[in-house]
Amino acid sequence: MSPPCVDVTGWSPQQWQILAPRVRKIHRLRSAMPLYDRRPTPRELLFNDRCSWNAWASLARSAALVHKPTKPIPRINTASKLESLPTELIASILENSSLERSDIIALGLASETLWLHVLRHVEKDYWLAAAPMAGVEIACTGTYLNDLPESFAKDDLAKRSIEIREVSVMCEARKINWAAIGAYDAVDEDAAEPWLAALKAQDTLTAGIPTSQARKMVVELSSSKKKAEVKS
Repeated sequence: MSPPCVDVTGWSPQQWQILAPRVRKIHRLRSAMPLYDRRPTPRELLFNDRCSWNAWASLARSAALVHKPTKPIPRINTASKLESLPTELIASILENSSLERSDIIALGLASETLWLHVLRHVEKDYWLAAAPMAGVEIACTGTYLNDLPESFAKDDLAKRSIEIREVSVMCEARKINWAAIGAYDAVDEDAAEPWLAALKAQDTLTAGIPTSQARKMVVELSSSKKKAEVKS
């Protein structure tokens, strides 16, 4: 793939990243400790808990994607027709791609029962955010690479995921790699922030939710992330 320490361009130190063409995701590998005398090797970047992405800890999170059986949510007094739906059906509604996070949070504000469903949905979202590259082809590539790994070259997986600009004298594999670096979305390392922002944007007082209860809901959203990390 990439010569370990050979600067074929002569312009800059080699950059390393994890690419997942099928889901168009990238995680740039950076050392948390500056190495002024030399360039960090892939081993130092991947298998070191002081670096931005410790492979052992992160790849192990793929187990979080296994769907686990859920216990029925207890009914509170007389449930509405929506609340009376089976847990699996409500989960399917919340997973509708047309719903924004603010829509899901707003639904959860309607009742304590629906809020419990929303918390379960948010926890699952945290699982997915923790392991967006699980179950798909990934490769560690360097910016000096001369060819693509076999899994990326097969069926033109990497090439079909990006648009190549024919303006460079670089080999095709390097063009694909650089195009992917610029086009892929970075792995979201703080999945809780968008959900907390969606809750903050809601007018909980108008919805009839006391301030103390609204604060508790913020804590519960954050706790869902911790639960997802433990299950990972």
